[in-house]
Amino acid sequence: TTEWTTTYKDGAFVYDKKGFNALDPATANHVLGLFKPSHMQYKVDQDPSANGEPSLAEMTDKAIRTLKKNKKGFYLHVEGGRVDHAHHAGNAYRALTDAIALSDAVRKAVETLKELRFIDEVDDHYELHDWKDHNGFVANFGRRSEQAKKAISKRWDTDRNTERNTV
Repeated sequence: TTEWTTTYKDGAFVYDKKGFNALDPATANHVLGLFKPSHMQYKVDQDPSANGEPSLAEMTDKAIRTLKKNKKGFYLHVEGGRVDHAHHAGNAYRALTDAIALSDAVRKAVETLKELRFIDEVDDHYELHDWKDHNGFVANFGRRSEQAKKAISKRWDTDRNTERNTV
């Protein structure tokens, strides 16, 4: 943690739910949360007090609210890793409750993304809100795709003509 806090002087290091709850996503730019020396507790074993761990859904929500400030966009990977541990230990109850916690985190991600206007609910599905405004790379996909097809076709024709001339 010393190396990380030295590298990210404006960063926040949290180790319990109290510190996590005090984090302001509007001002936090770099966050490192280490709540246990090894793996976090199974959902059913977590301490709900301020000395405990935040839930996967709480961490997901706060991560999205913190990362949304990045003008380049963001990628967030949310994993319920203890599900696998519980299965290997033959503990179906802990596997199931941790799988439910992961499901809750996904539900919270959708709620947060809707609230922040990253996605819109349309009939029976979700769409990215103002996708062309938020992602120029994807917005120009059609044009770039056509350019790539022309370049490949030109190269293909050149290669075929070269082969014909050498035979």
